[in-house]
Amino acid sequence: MATYRLAAAKYRPKRVRVLFVAESPPARQKNERARYFYLEDVEKADQLWSGLMQALYADFGSAAGQRDRKAAWLDRFARDGYWLIDAVKAPIVKKTSDGESISRKALRDRLAKRKQALIKEIDTIKPKKVVLISAPVYEALCRPLREAGVPVVNTRALPFPGSGQQGMFQRQFIELHQREGLRPERSKPANRARQVCRCFRRAIGSRKP
Repeated sequence: MATYRLAAAKYRPKRVRVLFVAESPPARQKNERARYFYLEDVEKADQLWSGLMQALYADFGSAAGQRDRKAAWLDRFARDGYWLIDAVKAPIVKKTSDGESISRKALRDRLAKRKQALIKEIDTIKPKKVVLISAPVYEALCRPLREAGVPVVNTRALPFPGSGQQGMFQRQFIELHQREGLRPERSKPANRARQVCRCFRRAIGSRKP
């Protein structure tokens, strides 16, 4: 969890305009590299990152063409006042020892147990708007968050942008933006030079004894 926390902290805006709340970091499969929204070097299956970038930025295009510029896009995301956190901080294993998928209710119950901690976390962030991503997150947390005064703006579940729901995610995000103004009014393009500089610093750091 420290890896996820440090990766996210690197891109935390000074002031959070819109806070996205997702379910949890992706579960890591055997022999698979870690995948996470704020990890810069993700080779595949980075649907949440690519889905949000496509929804927010008309010049993003496809993930395949932008994957090597992920750090620059995350930097732009932060400069525009966006941040993303997970309701559950560790990956949720969604398969039982018998290979069966856990039930929707079990997932909602797991998320609901996090409501008080999440309310406190959001209170420290003080975002102007909060968007809940995925049906289980919305179903488990929308009501208690709203009752606590959290400014949740979606009035229905926003689907996770994966497993064939990418198109629905984009359509519903557009509707939400038209009502709530989620996209940035003005946004500087992702800075290629800044990304190169950051990669250079990482390379130099890796050479230190």
